[in-house]
Amino acid sequence: MLLLVTLSLAAYGTVFYSLKKFSTMYALETENLEIQKETGRLHEAALQLEQYANYDTLTGLPNRRFFFESLKKAVTESERHARRFALLYIDLDGFKGINDAYGHEVGDEVLITLGGRLVKGIRKTDFVARLGGDEFAVILYDIEEMTVAENLAKNIHEMLQEVIHTDSLQCTINASFGIALYPDTGNDCETLLRNADSAMYEIKRKGKGKIGIFRY
Repeated sequence: MLLLVTLSLAAYGTVFYSLKKFSTMYALETENLEIQKETGRLHEAALQLEQYANYDTLTGLPNRRFFFESLKKAVTESERHARRFALLYIDLDGFKGINDAYGHEVGDEVLITLGGRLVKGIRKTDFVARLGGDEFAVILYDIEEMTVAENLAKNIHEMLQEVIHTDSLQCTINASFGIALYPDTGNDCETLLRNADSAMYEIKRKGKGKIGIFRY
């Protein structure tokens, strides 16, 4: 009888220990899963914050902030490796008229379409951003001479002028371009942007819809 009781207590103790160990392991596993879920949520939140900080919410293109970071990096790397690159400053012609005539929803559709065309028009190594409103900028890397940048700009310019189809209308829009070349017409971010912008406004002044090249 004593032996039976002893064996029963031993067995009960073993079962109790096993249940307790299982319960502890289950609690740890549950906690690990919660930590993994929370880590995933934090990672997703970080990606969303990065998206909001660096990308335009309408077109999905890099925004003004990201553009200036990329331009600064382009200057630094091109100086280090003795390379050239071109900066394109693009301003749409008559975009305000589309907003005024058809509303901002149509205007937004036009901007989204043109943003997509800019992405298709550049090389995979290049960079395009929306600076705000109807202004865009393109960094064309590894450009040996201005004629190369000019030819690439012409291709992009032609793509932008193709008919745009929206849900409510068909329209076309033109754009004025300004080009500055590093380091020939600017060896820092501010000078390059100012010169490309100056070349673009000179085109605006002369009648719009063409490509201007900044020259000293």
